[in-house]
Amino acid sequence: RDLHSFPTRRSSDLYFDMGDHRNNIIENNTMQSQRDNAGIGVAWVSDNITIRNNVVYGGLRGLEILNYDPINKPVTNLKISNNTFYTNRKNAYPYWINTWNGFPSMYNTCDSNYLCNPFSDKIVENYSGQNIYHLNFKDWKASSKVDIHSQLSYAHWDYPTDSSFILVNETDSTIKYYFNNAVRDLDNKPVTSTILAPYSSRVFIGNKSISDSEVYTQ
Repeated sequence: RDLHSFPTRRSSDLYFDMGDHRNNIIENNTMQSQRDNAGIGVAWVSDNITIRNNVVYGGLRGLEILNYDPINKPVTNLKISNNTFYTNRKNAYPYWINTWNGFPSMYNTCDSNYLCNPFSDKIVENYSGQNIYHLNFKDWKASSKVDIHSQLSYAHWDYPTDSSFILVNETDSTIKYYFNNAVRDLDNKPVTSTILAPYSSRVFIGNKSISDSEVYTQ
């Protein structure tokens, strides 16, 4: 099952249930929520799942991995790259992982993601047996051996302040947007305009104020 270029989703999960999903691509989705849910969920027995170029904004968990069942068939061969997981709820985490068999065995690759938690330096909540661990970026990389080139929030606030916004193109045209106010992208670079492909999105830091937009043609 290929979910390539799936239209914008709001306030709902994209969930791959136990044992039913292998050899899938989750690509080019936008998920936006203010509920206590996860953006993308992958349950045990799932194998060879590619998760790339998605934007998850809000919610309690960006990516949720349920990696244990009574017969111990773990999630395997995850390929996770170029995603934005921006969790702006209290006690929220870009990654939530339930595992009994360690992190490295889950991944084929996992890198070049934006892992944003503006209210804490903790980016992972890990349930392991009866224990709960919260990991910062340094500890996560050391434990998992992944996300070496991924990036964190450069802006931090006290909850509930959050000067970020998501811009979504919900049309089938490429749109160029112009900002009234100076904003920054997640690489901390100033942006006065941005180009969004059809059914795509980006997260910015600053006040959302669009002065103009136009169908973009090169």
